[in-house]
Parts: sequence; C-alpha cells; structure tokens
Amino acid sequence: MRNMKASLPLIKDRGQKTFVIMNQILPIYTAPDFISPNNFNDLVLGVTTQENLLGMKESAQSATVDLLEASLASLHAESVYTLTVARVKFSGKSSKWRKVKADGSSRERIIATGNKIIMAWANSDPLWVPGVGKTLGAFQGLVAAAVLKQQAFETAVGVADGERGILWDKADNVWDLSVQWYEVATAAFEADTPTGYLIRTIPTTYNPNEVPGQLHFTQHFSPAPNQVKLVWEAARGEHFNLYAKMPGAADFTLIAANITQASWMGEGLTAGEWLFKAEAKNASGLGEMSIIVTVPVANAMAA
Repeated sequence: MRNMKASLPLIKDRGQKTFVIMNQILPIYTAPDFISPNNFNDLVLGVTTQENLLGMKESAQSATVDLLEASLASLHAESVYTLTVARVKFSGKSSKWRKVKADGSSRERIIATGNKIIMAWANSDPLWVPGVGKTLGAFQGLVAAAVLKQQAFETAVGVADGERGILWDKADNVWDLSVQWYEVATAAFEADTPTGYLIRTIPTTYNPNEVPGQLHFTQHFSPAPNQVKLVWEAARGEHFNLYAKMPGAADFTLIAANITQASWMGEGLTAGEWLFKAEAKNASGLGEMSIIVTVPVANAMAA
C-alpha cells in the first residue's frame, strides 16, 4: 500500500490556504501556466468530497464486519455443539467426525470447519438430528449465510480500497499543484515584501508555521477479534503519537510514536475495553490531545 505525499490534513490545509492567497493576490500576480484559482479550488474541494465518500464506504465496511462476526459466532457455536454431540453418537474408530475440530481462530477456519461438519454429517447420517430443529439443512444454511457475509465483507473492503486510491490520487494532485504554485510565487516575491511574507504563511512540510490542530478520531472500532482500527485527522499534523490504556491498566502508555499515516491497525490485542488518545505534531510542536475514545475488543472465538 502506497502512502500519500503528505498527511491528508496538511494537504487539505495547504490547498485551502493556497487558494485563499492565490485569489487574494490575483490582481497583482498570476502564476505562469498555472490553473485558475477557481479550478484549483475545485480540486481542493474534490479532496474533501472524496474523503467523505471514503468515510461512507468505510462505514459500510464496518457494518458488514458486524454482520459477518455475528454470523460466524452463530456458526461457531453451532459447530461446537454439533461436534460435541456427534463424537458421542458416532464414536467408532472409522467415524468421519474423529478429525474434525471446531477451529475458531479465524473467519476462514470457522467456515472451513462448517464445511467439514457438513461432509461428516452427510456421510454418517444425513437424517441425524442432534437437537430440536438442528438438522443438516439448517446447519448448511448457517454455513451458506456466513459465506455470503464473508463475500459481502470482501466486496466492501475492495470498494473502500478503490475509493481510498482515488482519494490518494486527488490529494497528491493538490499537493503537487500547491508545491508548484508556492515555488513559483515565492520566487516572484522576496520574503521581506508584504506579498512575499503573505505567500510564506502557507503551511508546508518544511514550514508549517503553526502547531497542528486538535486531533479527532474519525473511526475507532474492532474489525475482528483482538484487533482495533483507528483513523484520525488533525490540521497541519505531519506525525502522530498514539497512547492506549489497555484493560486493567492504571494509565495510558505511548504505543506508537511518529506515525506518518493518519491511521493505525492494532492486532493481537488483549480482550476487553481499550481506551485511546492521540496527538499530532509538526516542526512547530505538538497539537492538542484528542478526546479519549473507547473500543471494546473481543477474543478470537475458540472451540
């Protein structure tokens, strides 16, 4: 996965301020061979529009995760029950059930276990009913539902990734044009002139002029057992420090410093309630700490 040329909040902030100053000095200066201020502003607004669209697709992705996890939980619970009863019912050495294990360590293995149970059930006694309403057909329905929800999740991930790629392309274009205009405009006006000073108030990766704004989490959820996904934004933020308070801990601990992307994925996390906060920084210093967000984390399902 490639990275944007700068953090998204900085790209948007720089683009917006470039437009304002470009338009402000238009009566006395137009950059050679550069697009009009209005056309440039359309590109800047397009980044925000695409960011909002991506947020919608990521929300849809989160919804498919919830549906998938609920379906898998039902399938896994039914697999554990069916195997427990089947090992008593079909206890012979040649039993088709002997090597089947209710593996709940991943989504794929839960579904794979379900398919193995269907084969063992059909080969042993397709009419066997381990409990009231617990028929082979009903179990096949649980597996089929989990497969469909897994496919829906994968589709949602693909859609979100596609929109994310479009966002990166749009943001990189705004960044390149902002850099191009800044270089030409600063060459045209010395720093000690009023116009030259005004142009140099535009934030850049090398001269942000201001500390970052307060960091805001735009997403904070658990996409799978023992995982946490965080997404944030902070105006003029170039790097980010992330703090966490794990279940049972007395205080927050710095778990990731100088992150360059405006997102973080944690894996292998202890089950329980996790608290997170973060701050942005640039060459001028640290921005205001975010509010604390809470993410419940579940354990991977086990047999």
